[in-house]
This record gives sequence, structure tokens and C-alpha cells, in this order.
Amino acid sequence: MEWTILDSAYVLNERWMKVRRDTCRLPSGLVIDDYFWLEAPDHTLVVPLTATGEAVLTRQYKHAVRQVLLEFPGGIVDPGEDALAGAKRELLEETGYGGGIWHSLGVFYPNPTKSSARTHVYLAQDVEPKAEPHGDVTEEIEIILKAWTSLEAEGFGVTGSALAVGLARRYLQI
Repeated sequence: MEWTILDSAYVLNERWMKVRRDTCRLPSGLVIDDYFWLEAPDHTLVVPLTATGEAVLTRQYKHAVRQVLLEFPGGIVDPGEDALAGAKRELLEETGYGGGIWHSLGVFYPNPTKSSARTHVYLAQDVEPKAEPHGDVTEEIEIILKAWTSLEAEGFGVTGSALAVGLARRYLQI
């Protein structure tokens, strides 16, 4: 069932993106000499809820899809950083919110066919403003508070945030 890697090389090896080209032999014997995939770091997705039941959301432009999206905060786990620490850092950087009680909602592969990245999903309950947001230079983020009970997965389109709504609702049993 597993593929045998006969050769592997970077075709792009930059700070924000690494693309590999593998030559693979499938169990059937077929050789694919141009299997391209992204070697990507893990990232986080946080469902932050305040003590008053509001979800802390971000609204920002995403260039790859050329749209402004409403999402839960999150981002890349830095080298040497564990996923929970990365989630807490990203929440604070993007929204200024922190603290609270944290629960892991699981790990998933958003695109296992073409990327090695995993998404670590967390629920953070009772978060509160702790600092001024200070996102990356490419991020212009609008912070939106919405009643948790008003959120529906469909409102996020087909994104990790839609999955996070379902995972958090299951965890909270609502």
C-alpha cells in the first residue's frame, strides 16, 4: 500500500514554502517521476471563547484565495515550539486575547495528498484581552466578537474554521 521513494529533491526551498519533487514506485510497480508536494510546518487553529460566551474571530485578506475570510485565529508552529505554545502565541499576537482554560480538540491533515502540514485545533475558554494585537507585517486583522451560539459552520465556508466549530460544539456538547 505504501509508495517507495526512489528520489526526492527540493524544487523550491524558501522560508515560507518548500516544494519537493518525488519519484515514487507504487505497489503496482508504476513509477511516478513528478509527484510534487509541500513540505509544510504544523499550524494551529484556536476556538477562543470569552467568559460571556463570545467567540473571538479574525477577519482578514487571504491572498491565495483572493478573499477576505472570517476565521478563528491561528498560525504556524515555530521551529522548536510545541503546538499548544504556538496556539497561545498566535491567539495573543493576532487578537490580543489570552489566558483561559485550554483543551485539545485534535489534530488533522488539511491536505494529506499534497502537504505534510498538520492542524492542531484547540478550544480556549474564558479568554480575555491581555495585550494589543501585533500580527505579522502581512496581516491586517479585524477582530470580531460574535455570540458563540450564533455561529454555524456554514458561515465559514469550506475552511478549517468550519471543522473547528463542529469539534468545539461536540466537546462542549451543544
